[in-house]
Amino acid sequence: MKRLLDSVAVAVASLLLSGPVPVVGSSVEPAFGQVYGPDYSSAIPIEEVIRIARANYPNVGIKEVELDFEKKVGILVWEVKFFNGVKLYVDPRSGSVIGRYW
Repeated sequence: MKRLLDSVAVAVASLLLSGPVPVVGSSVEPAFGQVYGPDYSSAIPIEEVIRIARANYPNVGIKEVELDFEKKVGILVWEVKFFNGVKLYVDPRSGSVIGRYW
């Protein structure tokens, strides 16, 4: 029993000495230079997204284009809203259409 308690004490001490651990929803801020969350820098440019959207719906005006992190599914997507109510979702890395809703 003492050996188990010693092992637990060593594990707890090593966690405490390793510094803050970021936890979703916690108030712990990342260390200087660290970034948590989606990588917006690897997304294709908005001009390319508009070209893809116009290729899919050439006769419909584009109302809004937004690079958005979809929390429900945990992915980064380009969301294009058209004036006819259609929403087009584009993968920000490959440029492929991953969904459309109306």
